[in-house]
Amino acid sequence: MKKLVGYIVAIAGLIVMALGFGTFKLDVGILNDVSAVYITWGGVALIFIGVVLTMMSDRKRSGREAEVPIYKGNEIVGYRRR
Repeated sequence: MKKLVGYIVAIAGLIVMALGFGTFKLDVGILNDVSAVYITWGGVALIFIGVVLTMMSDRKRSGREAEVPIYKGNEIVGYRRR
């Protein structure tokens, strides 16, 4: 689920960055008073956040699968994460 959110945030960042470069001309009242440089850097920040969210979701999934048993003699007394 986090991976999907990361992709959506990254795509939104690409759209915001394209607005900052002037690729698309949209009349958005909020963005009229903001410099194009700030809009572009906001898009870059959204892309970065999306990539980080996507990478974090992979790391947590692989951590859940890596559990090793703790033995006391021949008996398993518990599990620990690797």
